[in-house]
Amino acid sequence: MASLVDEKLLDQPITPSILLCAWARFFLDAAFKLPSYNITDIDWKLFARQMQQHKLESVVWHSIKHQLSSFHPSLITQLKQYKRVQNKRKLRLAQEIWRIQQAFRNEQIPIIPYKGLCLAAQVYPFVQQRETNDIDFAINRNHIARSAEIMRSLGYVEYKEKSNFVHLSRSRSYHIDYSWMLYDQAGHVICNAEIHWQPANSALYIPFDFSTILQHTTTVQVFNYRIETFDIVHQTLIAIVHHGIVDTWSQLRHLVDFALLLRTMKIEELKLLEELCRQYHLWQCYQQGLYLLETVLQQHTQFVQYTYKNNLYQEQLAQKVITAKLVGHWKSRPQKLYYYLRMRDTWKDIFRSIVQFLVFVKFEFLYQIRQRFRINV
Repeated sequence: MASLVDEKLLDQPITPSILLCAWARFFLDAAFKLPSYNITDIDWKLFARQMQQHKLESVVWHSIKHQLSSFHPSLITQLKQYKRVQNKRKLRLAQEIWRIQQAFRNEQIPIIPYKGLCLAAQVYPFVQQRETNDIDFAINRNHIARSAEIMRSLGYVEYKEKSNFVHLSRSRSYHIDYSWMLYDQAGHVICNAEIHWQPANSALYIPFDFSTILQHTTTVQVFNYRIETFDIVHQTLIAIVHHGIVDTWSQLRHLVDFALLLRTMKIEELKLLEELCRQYHLWQCYQQGLYLLETVLQQHTQFVQYTYKNNLYQEQLAQKVITAKLVGHWKSRPQKLYYYLRMRDTWKDIFRSIVQFLVFVKFEFLYQIRQRFRINV
């Protein structure tokens, strides 16, 4: 299968988008021959913006550390400062993951952190090489009310909304996530912890919630802390939901995650993953991720069932991923809905997805009306 990136490398000058893809490929495969270019030919401001959009700062920094002459000095300085701040932040996030999980264990409530530092500890060479800004936790829906008491006891404050922990479904947080903030004495954010009972918000059709997979865990080392997280198969399953269904594979970091997750799995684990993708109606989304790995980053994964046929829709999606045209929330990128529906397995799934999306839109509209009425009163 031809690579869109390789085709673009024949054109001069090299665009920031293509250069960013090249460095991502180099991170995954040190044998990849980077294209030659002149520093003065690159729009480094655009490169920096797209690097931030794709959340690849740590990947780029790791890739260029021994080739600093290939980068603009101002960008190198910017990355050094960014990494110093992020390294300290990640240490604190790891501490909070452990502290929160221990508090819930003391109450005999399973709560499993996923993505972020846990995913990095499982598949990245070093934890510091993956960007993460918050913590995501999976919990059984039946424990949501008790989770609020525990989070408050740890000093966390609910962000934006005062949720209804008696009639859960009446709160917006129930359909999105329960977001908790920890502040220092000066009012600066120390940590943002999000608690989820389902792997995607209620606008999206995903036929399982976390209660069905909370038992599939393993233990990873995150800095000085032993953390319980999902095993590699279910970590990947959640990544397919989040990176593919929720974010429509819009960031290069999604593809780097996906490549490393697949590369880490054994044959029997890959087979189980594919069974789960079929069971939970994620097969087309999984296949689309494989297509993007091959065409954007030239990552070939052995032992996987790749059945997708190349078409115009796929090429358009790949181009939008490369140029960061789908990065952002659905409100600012309404075309995400089209790609989300194209990743559904059957016409029946498409119909269910549309109905569920419209039901959520109605809930959101009525919720906003109620909020405005309360403010006005």
